[in-house]
Amino acid sequence: MIEDWDIIPAGWRGIWIRGADVHFVVQDCHIHDYTGPGIRQAGIYVEWCSNATLQNNTIDKCGQRGIWLEGPYNDYAGTYSTNCTVIGNSCSNNSEAGILVVHMKKCAFVNNTCRNNTWGISIGGVAYDNEITNNEFTGGSLGIMLLTANDNDLIGNNCSSCSWAGILLEMSNGNNIVNNSCSRNLNGIYLYNASWQGACNDNMIQLNRISSNTNFGIMIGDGNANNRIWNNSLAGNHGSGPAYESDHAQASDNGTGNWWNSSDGYGNYWSEWTAPDLDANGIVDVPYNLSGTAASMDNYPRTTPSQLIPEFGSGAVFGALLVFLAAIAMSRTSPRRGPPKRKEEKV
Repeated sequence: MIEDWDIIPAGWRGIWIRGADVHFVVQDCHIHDYTGPGIRQAGIYVEWCSNATLQNNTIDKCGQRGIWLEGPYNDYAGTYSTNCTVIGNSCSNNSEAGILVVHMKKCAFVNNTCRNNTWGISIGGVAYDNEITNNEFTGGSLGIMLLTANDNDLIGNNCSSCSWAGILLEMSNGNNIVNNSCSRNLNGIYLYNASWQGACNDNMIQLNRISSNTNFGIMIGDGNANNRIWNNSLAGNHGSGPAYESDHAQASDNGTGNWWNSSDGYGNYWSEWTAPDLDANGIVDVPYNLSGTAASMDNYPRTTPSQLIPEFGSGAVFGALLVFLAAIAMSRTSPRRGPPKRKEEKV
């Protein structure tokens, strides 16, 4: 147990633990205000360790990274580090990442707050099967970045006020992006161009609240394929107003073979495309056309959001109206079965 330390780092790291596989805990430490030279700086650096718990630490202005977890690469020990838990920490005002995760698997990142770092959390180096749940990432360039990171679950995070994207995927496949809120960013959720280094395929994007992003709410870059995007609620992205305009469509698809609805007839909610619904089944009778070279469309746009979008509209009156409309729709619409069971079973 490393507990209750107040540390101003004299070297590149406030706390550095390397090569342990027994369970250890670092908690309730305050690490701050590193001003010295050097590279690879971090408030807490856990290197080649499994079974670590980092909880309730406050890390502020510690150079490049607040918390840094790094597993061994194949040309060193030939295995991953696993089963680490990072919970309830505050990581702010670091020049690179609030939390940096490299070559780790089966780790959990829960209830952390990362503000005004370049990246809130960055997970990569062929990291996989990690859970990023109920965190708050605000400010900086990116809230969550997955870079060569596969089969991870991003659930219930708040990613806002980022200058590039709330959630960015690059060369990352099979991830489950569910019930996140992405608002007031440049882009809400962005699957980066495959032509840069590699594709983002087979990701599931569902039940997210995406609003008031300057560019697109959801953007699929070129070369990305077989991603399924459904049951999300989009409002006020890309300058969209009360009526649909093709120049202000809220999402863009430049990939191939991406699906913007489930297999049984549920699409997404688009704030400017809620009618007509002549058969009163909760699905707009006319598809929603997206921007982008794929000429994609949402064939079954919803008339009401799957979840209320707090940022949408100008106040509580409009929010109450949405709740009322949702109640009316549910009273006259029988439930639909979900799509074939995939990774969303884990939610």
